[in-house]
Amino acid sequence: MRVHPGPPVGRPTGDHGPAPDIGWAVAPDHRTPATAPHRSIVGLVRACHFQPTLAVTAVTTGLAALAGRSAWGCVAVAAAVLAGQLSTGWSNDWFDAPRDRAAGRTDKPIVAGDVSVGTVRAAACTALVAAVPLSLLSGWRAAGAHLVAIASAWAYNLGLKATVVSPVPYALSFGLLPAFVAQPDVAHGALTEVLQRERVKPASLAMLFQRVRRTVPKVAAFRDEALSVLARDHLLAPRGSRL
Repeated sequence: MRVHPGPPVGRPTGDHGPAPDIGWAVAPDHRTPATAPHRSIVGLVRACHFQPTLAVTAVTTGLAALAGRSAWGCVAVAAAVLAGQLSTGWSNDWFDAPRDRAAGRTDKPIVAGDVSVGTVRAAACTALVAAVPLSLLSGWRAAGAHLVAIASAWAYNLGLKATVVSPVPYALSFGLLPAFVAQPDVAHGALTEVLQRERVKPASLAMLFQRVRRTVPKVAAFRDEALSVLARDHLLAPRGSRL
């Protein structure tokens, strides 16, 4: 008697309705093969929305330098904002994965199979956790402002972007960034002590931040372009996200 093997465990055997929303338990996607490590890295870079992430980080760091933050304080601001922006970008692609897949958005790295949902989810959560101590380098008041801004961005990704209050998270998040950089620079003393012990010269970073100041107008142009795309994303939300 010939035995016909059944389908592999976890593979759907028929049409059981729409796929469940992506949550903490991510269902495996058998339509795309396992990705190579280098391809996953490229997919992660694409999924973080690299240009807006870099633009916001650079602009905020430039604001910190213009506000009189020390070199080490600017490093603390840059690290915290970068972590927050990475968590926001990755969570956006994580939450939008079911809708993007249904819309056939092969320009999105998850749908294209460049990176798995689980990898993007893990990266988003890791960046979110890292943003907490990095924000605290600037003091608890500054950290509070920055973490509220991150929470607002996550709320947008979680569903507020499809509602009439979608502009609120943007106004709140971007409005809190100046409050974050304007807080007292408590990170300067501790970081200076560590970096001097390791013989890192502040002058080298001072030159770097002078260059950041000169490039702020160019980065602001990238930011404006990113915001215009995000506004368009809201208009196209029923068919799939643009970012």
